[in-house]
Amino acid sequence: EMSDVFREYAFTVSIAGIPLTGRIDLLFRKPEGTWMIIDYKSDAITALTLSQKESYQFQLESYRRAIEILGMNPARSALYSVSDKKLIELDPWPDEKYYSFLTTCVEQINVHKPG
Repeated sequence: EMSDVFREYAFTVSIAGIPLTGRIDLLFRKPEGTWMIIDYKSDAITALTLSQKESYQFQLESYRRAIEILGMNPARSALYSVSDKKLIELDPWPDEKYYSFLTTCVEQINVHKPG
């Protein structure tokens, strides 16, 4: 069923009172019911190196949590490296790690606001 495949899926959700907006390159439902979020990265590095970047892990974990909030659960996320044509699935983050990272990001944004 093609209705279970979305490209350039734009969303806005609120996580811990913080509005998050994103655009998912590819979102689809696997036959057994899990939703897969695929993010294409064109960096000239391997999928493995990409998957170890905490900023990308956080981005994909935010997408994953957003999609579950929107009722598409369970959801998993993966990075696709355009340069080495490999897909690497990411492990979901525990709440504690996620919220700690989210809080740090928000604090940094607030510190750098002009004015």
